[in-house]
Amino acid sequence: MPRQRPSNCLMVNLCARCVSGFPVVFVVGLLLWSYYAYVVVLCGQLIGSLLEKILLGAVFTILWAVLLWSYYKAINTLPGEPPEQFRLSDTQIAEYDALDMEDKTELIDARKELLDRFGADLPLHTRLPSGSLRYCAPCGIIKPDRTHHCSMCKKCVLKMDHHCPWVNNCVGFGNYKFFVLFLLYTTVFCLFTAFSTLPTFIASWGSMGLGHHSSHSRHANTTTPTETPFEFSTTQRLSVIFLFFLSAVFCLSVSFLAIYHLYLTASNMTTLEQGRPAYFSYGKDLRGFDLGHRKNIQQVLGEDVLLWFLPISRSLGSGYEFPLRQKCGTDEGERLLVGEGAVGAMSGEESDHV
Repeated sequence: MPRQRPSNCLMVNLCARCVSGFPVVFVVGLLLWSYYAYVVVLCGQLIGSLLEKILLGAVFTILWAVLLWSYYKAINTLPGEPPEQFRLSDTQIAEYDALDMEDKTELIDARKELLDRFGADLPLHTRLPSGSLRYCAPCGIIKPDRTHHCSMCKKCVLKMDHHCPWVNNCVGFGNYKFFVLFLLYTTVFCLFTAFSTLPTFIASWGSMGLGHHSSHSRHANTTTPTETPFEFSTTQRLSVIFLFFLSAVFCLSVSFLAIYHLYLTASNMTTLEQGRPAYFSYGKDLRGFDLGHRKNIQQVLGEDVLLWFLPISRSLGSGYEFPLRQKCGTDEGERLLVGEGAVGAMSGEESDHV
């Protein structure tokens, strides 16, 4: 009996979606468990002081909420795709594909001439090392500056940084701010959780094998040093131990990534650009888009400092036209920084997938 290819393809796609979505489910599940372990177990059962319960619970809840908010935005905000102005027509694609020469150098020169003609009216500054405009054959577009093709998403992404399995999305122009905030709040959240859990962690660790712990004014059911020692249940002990270890480990690992992306933000670079500097008409330049720390940060986080640490606004500009270091401070540079006079608008911020 012949195989049902459509059904097999459907099953493969379904499995691929499940696998790609697992990291997100894992992170969300971990965050939900951490809220239970900290608020319900630690604050609700193990800390005796009412004031300490309220303060620690409130700070934890605020950090937890803004972390989850940033994570949601990083997942569900489209990184952005090149507008139609950069897409070649069927006739232009056919003309490009029809080029066929035995001499490789002649073929490269012919393609370069053709792409220069197609992109004559487009706002482009970056090129290939050969001097040709950057063309994406699978998408049929001339790549805007800082745009790269993602093999996972199978599309070109504006100001692409990388494809992140932890957000099941490409990180690019549209959601880079939310990704940076997610890293930053994860670091702060884990740091706060580890330090505030440490006293109870030490107490619960010391009680292992003893079945109880000497009385401590921080723990519930303890009023004076002469009363019966507070006994940790297995659930309480394991919750505190895992909460401390997980928060400490994630703090150490994510903090380095957060510092790295803060450095990239202040330098106006992406992960791809640091590894492969952009080529301009004058050659390779690692700092071609560097406008100075203040403007670099504004380009990602926005002009309003009060909104820098809230995942509610997008990065400045159009996503496909950027001010250059050589034109920093000019009227054209300021126009590009705020996205005025752009060729077209980036399509869609929100996606309907997780």
